[in-house]
Amino acid sequence: MSPAAKKIRRKDLRQPDEFFTVTGEALDWMEAHTRQLVIAAGIVVALFLIGGGIRWWVDATEARASRDFYAAAELFNRQQWDAARDSFKSIASNLSRTSYGHLAVLYAGHASLRGGHADEAAASYRAYLAGGPPSDAMAQLAHLNLARALQATGDADGARKELDQALALEGPGRSDAAFELARSTEAAGDKQKAIELYQKFLSDYPDASERELARAQLIALGGKAPAEPAMAGGPNPLQFLPMGEAPP
Repeated sequence: MSPAAKKIRRKDLRQPDEFFTVTGEALDWMEAHTRQLVIAAGIVVALFLIGGGIRWWVDATEARASRDFYAAAELFNRQQWDAARDSFKSIASNLSRTSYGHLAVLYAGHASLRGGHADEAAASYRAYLAGGPPSDAMAQLAHLNLARALQATGDADGARKELDQALALEGPGRSDAAFELARSTEAAGDKQKAIELYQKFLSDYPDASERELARAQLIALGGKAPAEPAMAGGPNPLQFLPMGEAPP
């Protein structure tokens, strides 16, 4: 008989298997705590169902906001300003927690401004700025349009302050803000400052669409317009030759 076999005693054979012992103890504990286990399982299931329900509700609300926003945008594109304004306001009020809710505040301002309701537009733009635009470009757009709304209400000083804030931000509306600031300053009667602003506009934004109008306004005020930038590389001498003629 091997030494390992000799070590196995009768007493060892009578000992319960460790696995079955632990399993039995666990079953005994579960039986004694059945009510607590049922409650715990119910809580887990309830949390799972609540989480799924919340996710479904969020997705459904976002989908509704998307549909309502694009329906309002269609009214806006058709220039139905009052109807578009009311639709955007409804989204901003009833679906404010969606990604479209805050954007609807901005577009309510756009529709109000185009519909001739400058005071309402100014209130919408202020609410949008107070809510925190997602980028400098969007903030710049809101400041620029708030300035336009304030100009329409006769608040020229407030408009210039908003244009200054728009100019301080990076975004595609800087040239528009610079031009409108020059015009607003001219309208306020500050001739010298307006000349400086028109000159700066022409120097800073050589490709702006309002360039010719700014130049005309500057000259009318008695200012000197900066020289136009020369064509890159100079003129092409071949473009002035008659068809088929070789250069000298």
